[in-house]
Amino acid sequence: MENKFLNKKFALAIFVVAYILNFLWEYLHYPLYNCKFPLGVCAVVTSFRDALIILGIYFLGVLFFKNNRWILNLTKLKLGLLLVTSFFIAYIIELQGIYFGKWSYNEFMPIIPVLNVGLSPILQMIFLSFITFLIIKFLVRKLNGKRNN
Repeated sequence: MENKFLNKKFALAIFVVAYILNFLWEYLHYPLYNCKFPLGVCAVVTSFRDALIILGIYFLGVLFFKNNRWILNLTKLKLGLLLVTSFFIAYIIELQGIYFGKWSYNEFMPIIPVLNVGLSPILQMIFLSFITFLIIKFLVRKLNGKRNN
């Protein structure tokens, strides 16, 4: 493992990118929920939680692949595991949130048949974890390119 990729700046970059993407998503899909709290509170809190989860997915990948740079080379196996992990985490969060009454869906939320959870939050974790890692990959390559010039 290369420690330079498991440093505070790298982890912070993943967190910040994930937070920004999740905040935008939360803001856009807020109308699909019956929330007890105002948009700002929901977006800030859930975006923070989701950014931590995406950071956690990165660290799970570091442990599983024994490589701090695993997101810089997303093979089919890595991508498949990322998407499956993201799906299951989102599914568990949604089940927990609904079961404990943290939120509910309104009539505009598309529901996944059989699973009985909202489509939007499932897609959120799947797409935004992937997009976060693509953005980080782009930024790392851009920074490495500038250092080599």
